[in-house]
Amino acid sequence: MSIERRFREKIEMDPTIFRAYDIRGIYGQDITVLDATKIGAAFAEIIGSGTISVGWDVRLSSQPLAYAFMAGAAASGLRVMDIGLAPTPMLYFSVANESLDGGAMVTASHNPKEYNGMKFCRQRALSFSYETGIKEIAKRCLSPSFEFSNSFGKVELRQNLEDEYLNYLTRDVDRRCSMKVLVEIGNGCCAIVGEALSRIGCDVSLMHPDPDGNFPNGTVNPAREETVKELEEEVVRQKADIGVALDVDGDRVCFIDENGLWTQGDVAFAIIAEPILERERNAEVVADIRSSRAVIERIKELGGRIRFSRVGHSYIANAVIDSDAKIGGELSGHIYIHDRYYGYDDGIYAAIRMIETLSQKGETLSEAKSKLRKMASSPEIRIGFPDELKFMAVMHIKEALKDQGIEFNELDGVRADFERGWFSIRASNTEPCLVLRMEGEDANSLDDMTSMAYGLVNEAGRKLGHKPSPL
Repeated sequence: MSIERRFREKIEMDPTIFRAYDIRGIYGQDITVLDATKIGAAFAEIIGSGTISVGWDVRLSSQPLAYAFMAGAAASGLRVMDIGLAPTPMLYFSVANESLDGGAMVTASHNPKEYNGMKFCRQRALSFSYETGIKEIAKRCLSPSFEFSNSFGKVELRQNLEDEYLNYLTRDVDRRCSMKVLVEIGNGCCAIVGEALSRIGCDVSLMHPDPDGNFPNGTVNPAREETVKELEEEVVRQKADIGVALDVDGDRVCFIDENGLWTQGDVAFAIIAEPILERERNAEVVADIRSSRAVIERIKELGGRIRFSRVGHSYIANAVIDSDAKIGGELSGHIYIHDRYYGYDDGIYAAIRMIETLSQKGETLSEAKSKLRKMASSPEIRIGFPDELKFMAVMHIKEALKDQGIEFNELDGVRADFERGWFSIRASNTEPCLVLRMEGEDANSLDDMTSMAYGLVNEAGRKLGHKPSPL
């Protein structure tokens, strides 16, 4: 059977793979090599002409999907630079630093090994969101009249990019950062961080550095402390100054202090922001709607101007890159530095800047964290809700809050603030669940916020005929 005939028979691609800021699904079931070729062609039509770069993570399905995507893009007229196995921020770097017309990264981040997907960007590494590109890709791919163009592009192997990336990351960083650093790679594609940190003077040890798409040691999710327990223990055992954990594709990071204690993503970005705001009072800082009250207070105390954004790397990255903001951050560990850098989310560069900040101030991470007011905070909690119900659940929750006369911010789901605390409930952009976060002035206030949030979720589930359960 010819490829053309197979495409014509596969008229409908699974529409659920097109998410808020990426494409994601189970390989061979939701997303196939044939799908990737169509996606590459659709992406090329949106970019129009010029040069893009394409990279992939360590997943067993990533290289086949990347090759298929590149074939579709080249067959539609683009010049494609194949950067190979690489962290996502190195893909962004290639686009921003070389003024390319766009890029695509084959990755499913922290999802289980059977998943895969793609992230996209255009010039300056501005990310595609559903509204700014992914919807259009979906429209073209799902059209029964989809056809490949008769254009001719080419695929070229991009060489020496890793060295250029490392040189740029460390070009103006203080080389006297003599900290003992332990880094959890999690069998992802970020072992390059060892060389980067060594260049600035650190004594670096890597855990699970060998790329392995089977993830024999589990996948690192910087937003979930349970995925870095081994790192916490090893930091204490080896008497490291700091622990760093990067997710599979390196766009997210979390930090462990010298006492083996995990650091929330919003707290980490506030620490990195401190010297930036000391140099540039009144600079803009972009934060996601789930940020701690203590973080917001600290940014304002340092003279920063907070601008809230929807949750998601596409929304926050673009808000930072396309403005005068100097830094942005998310609870999930995406940190966007637009000071001496391009503004996209780069976990490796965030680690460099965190270590530089602590070294220059002569502080431990625990001392830096102590500058923020102590709150009783929950981690992100995921409550299972089918994709077809999760947004309806949020609508029911909004109506319930309105009926109770409770004011809330609906930039992304709901955030309701009270004198003694707040809670946030939103539909996940990448998983079939609702995502909750609560915070209180003390443990009792946190319990009150938690009870209120769970009550709203359970009532929404009752109305929709679904029994919510934690994931």
